[in-house]
Amino acid sequence: MNRPFLVLTALAALVLSQGCAAATACRTRPATSPGFERTASDGVCLSHLQWEPEQPPVRGVVVLIHGLRDYSDRYGGLAEALRAQGFAVVAQDHRGHGYSGGDRQRVESMQQWVDDVDGVVQATRARHPGVPVVVFGHSMGGLVATHYTLQHAADVSGLILSGAALALPPGVSGFDTRLAKIFGTLTPGLPAQSLDSEQFLHDGPEKERFLADPLITHENLPARSAKALIVAIEALEGRLQELTLPLLVVHGGEDVITSIEGSRTLVAQAASADKRLIIYEGQRHDLAHEPDAQKVIGDIVSWVEAHVPR
Repeated sequence: MNRPFLVLTALAALVLSQGCAAATACRTRPATSPGFERTASDGVCLSHLQWEPEQPPVRGVVVLIHGLRDYSDRYGGLAEALRAQGFAVVAQDHRGHGYSGGDRQRVESMQQWVDDVDGVVQATRARHPGVPVVVFGHSMGGLVATHYTLQHAADVSGLILSGAALALPPGVSGFDTRLAKIFGTLTPGLPAQSLDSEQFLHDGPEKERFLADPLITHENLPARSAKALIVAIEALEGRLQELTLPLLVVHGGEDVITSIEGSRTLVAQAASADKRLIIYEGQRHDLAHEPDAQKVIGDIVSWVEAHVPR
């Protein structure tokens, strides 16, 4: 058998293997992290956390959507602060993240993420009928939250975005995006887009925990996921003015993971009469774990309280 044929066969096998279905089962949560599981339409197990206020009635519900290299348990500080003010909070680990099933960091499209989030929102609305639902999204989760709100505006009373990935990083050319889309189609499992985990947080205990967390994957993003993000960012062009609901956008002044210009553009273009942008100077990407985390959490809780009166 000739050598070129063998090489082509090996490459074809590699492509096919990278497109295979992921393991679907959830990881087992420890007793200290109680939650519930839900099965997505394609059979992947999605793991959730929920926080309920001690005294009824529930004032409103906040749906937390985490980012890449992230999962729901890391938002306990924000969730507890909201719970103390009478809000129920629910957070889902994205497929391929935290305790959920799926290949690590792997997603097929933005619509798959949006559909997963809609399952959470509908289940939450059934559990707490008639109360306002506020959606919070961080980083890639902010991109998901924006697309979700554009598709399901009637289900959302307010939108909060933290370090949202709404614009391509500076220096990414059209050639780069075209190449990423090609690799995302032909070699979906190929490790492609890199993120510098060292730049998520300032040095300190929070950064050490982040880097050592066994539930956080620090490998390059698979090509299919990189393609999904690029396509989703491009799809927002010309649509931001469709947002009309109350809007809070927060971003770290020293964030080099996501573009602060994306947040500025959103606030400038959104048709919302009630919109606010807060830049936390000196803070990096992961605002809920940066030195000013308590101020960030306080600002978010105050905004939710003001927009969901008792």
